[in-house]
Amino acid sequence: MNVIKLDTNRGFSMSQLYVQIGYSRQAQVQMQSRLEARKQREEEVLIEARRWRKQYALVGSRRLYHMAGITAVGINQFEKMMSGSGLLVQQVRRRIITTESKGLKHIYPNLLFEGYDLCGVNELVVCDLTYYQNPSGLYYLFLITDVYSQRIVGAIAAEDKRSIHALEALKQVVTLRGEKSMESTIHHSDRGSEYRSDAYMAELHQLKMQISMARNCLENGYAEKRNGTIKNDFLSSMETPIKNIGQLRAALKEAVCKYNFEVVQADFGYRTPVMYEAWIESLSVEDRPIKRLYDFSRYQKRVTWVLKGIKSKEN
Repeated sequence: MNVIKLDTNRGFSMSQLYVQIGYSRQAQVQMQSRLEARKQREEEVLIEARRWRKQYALVGSRRLYHMAGITAVGINQFEKMMSGSGLLVQQVRRRIITTESKGLKHIYPNLLFEGYDLCGVNELVVCDLTYYQNPSGLYYLFLITDVYSQRIVGAIAAEDKRSIHALEALKQVVTLRGEKSMESTIHHSDRGSEYRSDAYMAELHQLKMQISMARNCLENGYAEKRNGTIKNDFLSSMETPIKNIGQLRAALKEAVCKYNFEVVQADFGYRTPVMYEAWIESLSVEDRPIKRLYDFSRYQKRVTWVLKGIKSKEN
């Protein structure tokens, strides 16, 4: 049935109707035009979003918005569109224990336990070992991150967990930053055997670095987070399947490059780690932002206080 009839059949003209409802034909046409333009704009944004999502399958929508340089819609609208189009990140979590901390050889305290204020790069690097598993086998990733800029400064992929690979990642840091800049830098890791070997300890002492060790994964959270980003946001979403250690090393190199040079950080005003380091370098020392690390001693005191309260109630 045709709802829009001729004026003679309807008994009145559309012009008369618009007058009665106080709404002009021109306004109706303009509104329809705006709706069509908005629909077209959103379709174009989704096409661009799908293109970026294909390349960065596990990068969050808010970060993807800034990386893609989208301006046609606001960030809240963009997130709604991503949700409505099924483009949100779906995390798959698996865990394999990689830390072997048996023995008391080369054990150091956690220098960051009571919090710490960072004022620039090369003050603190954190290290961690994680696994990468696919149908072709189980591999290991040794990553080192500068906490102040969140830049990954060392990355090695290997077929085993020997400390020689951790040492290779550390040497990458020295090559990038310079041996002189490593003096007094805090080297923070877990108590894994790969970071407590004689050769690794000798290199840290040779570089005159301060040694700090976490007692558990929570106290090494800055490194754990970066490992998860590289493994889950990049390597697990590679278009080309990784079938051997050579391909994994090439993929890791590409992933670290993308992370350092392309992935923006909300904490840095949506700059990449490399962009942030360049911006910091342009500031005077007094104007550089201070990064305050978490104070675990305060958390421990709160837990102790709660446990004492529960115990007193039971008594």
